[in-house]
Amino acid sequence: MVRTIHDYTKHSTNAQGRKHAKKLSPSKSKPTKSINQETTLLTKAKMTFRTMADVSARVGATKWLVDGWVPFGYLTVIIADNGIGKSFFAMAGLAEPIVNGGTFFDNPKWKAKKGPIIWFDTEGSAGLTAERMKRFGVDQSRVIVFGETDELDSMRIDDPKDLDRLEDMIDECKPQLVVIDSLSGSHQADENDARIKKPLKSLVDIAERTGVAMVLIHHTKKLDVDRAITKHDARGSSAITQFARSVIMIDKPNAALPELRVLQGKNSFLEISEPFGFAISGTKLIWGEAPQPARSGSMTQLAMDWLSSRLTPGEWVPSKQIEKEAKEQGYSEKQLHSAKVNLKIKKPDNVVRRNNAFQIRLPCPALDS
Repeated sequence: MVRTIHDYTKHSTNAQGRKHAKKLSPSKSKPTKSINQETTLLTKAKMTFRTMADVSARVGATKWLVDGWVPFGYLTVIIADNGIGKSFFAMAGLAEPIVNGGTFFDNPKWKAKKGPIIWFDTEGSAGLTAERMKRFGVDQSRVIVFGETDELDSMRIDDPKDLDRLEDMIDECKPQLVVIDSLSGSHQADENDARIKKPLKSLVDIAERTGVAMVLIHHTKKLDVDRAITKHDARGSSAITQFARSVIMIDKPNAALPELRVLQGKNSFLEISEPFGFAISGTKLIWGEAPQPARSGSMTQLAMDWLSSRLTPGEWVPSKQIEKEAKEQGYSEKQLHSAKVNLKIKKPDNVVRRNNAFQIRLPCPALDS
């Protein structure tokens, strides 16, 4: 199987470890400005080059496991507070429709193709995972685990041998979905350290080469009750959501209701998908409309509460980014503007124009009082 679009980088297919050969040194000759002459140079060069046309021919248009939510060939990250139901959502919402045959989230538009999946429990709770799958009626004979000689073996995404085995398993079993539950148990690095990028990039590369839908479950920082979740609430380094092409978020916007809300914090391909809801009821999840936040105050007050939790005093954030996130949370431009005014986010101290774009910050009492 070809593992890269570059002919001058070769990979060993040895299952014990794929060692990457060194790239050849680039030519020191300067290319001419003539398009025809450049084409001739590429044709006659000793090295072999590929273009984005080759990439398009190989990869093609983006395909979806769940349209607008979970793409094939890329990394999707699911984030939520501890104990809120992330694993339940992935198990009953994504895994069960595939292994049993059915539709995702009880939506007839999202019909699943029956087949095997790979599920890696990394938190030392494989027995609990098996019990939960039995509870939700998941056909466990179609759920492949990591162990080769011991079914309780766990995988580490920072171990090259484990990554090689993961890719070999995907090549052999042809699953549509790989779920890693969760990030925190799958490595020995510091999640706040930018070095977490390396194992995450390895997962991204495997997803791209194999075309599988790679789903990584991750925790958020502790969230306040009734406070709307954002992708920035993911625990640890921003690299965790940086490499994902879809970020799915689960929160409980109204503590008085049993329903949880599923939102999308990032979609690199399409518009952000419309949120929906679910409730855990016995042996199944009941899917429905997204629950509405508790209306303990006016929408402007709610927008103020959200903006106060989103911004850090004294730190600049692009205004366009905040406007986009506010829209995702259901606040209008007028409500966001009123919230900014009430929080004293205004020129010249807390709104500035830099590089042809506005940036805003929450006033810092130490600096702005």
